[in-house]
Amino acid sequence: MLSLPSGPRAKEEPMAGFLFRLETADGAPAEPPSLSSVVRNWRSGDTIPLGRKMLRVLGVRNDDEDEPPVLVVEDVADLERLTK
Repeated sequence: MLSLPSGPRAKEEPMAGFLFRLETADGAPAEPPSLSSVVRNWRSGDTIPLGRKMLRVLGVRNDDEDEPPVLVVEDVADLERLTK
């Protein structure tokens, strides 16, 4: 029986996913400025967990077919600080 060798690969294969640009409501790049995700259909109100940070999707734009779509987001932690 033949099998593939085990161990590290010579070249890492890219993870399949969808690329999005992230912007704040005023059009500035969000932090982080982009997101690669297996989720393709983000909608307003969805939340994106990023470790200790959480972003809420305010809207989705796809202005240019040659560029990744834009998720307009807000930092949920920023909102919590403002309401305290």
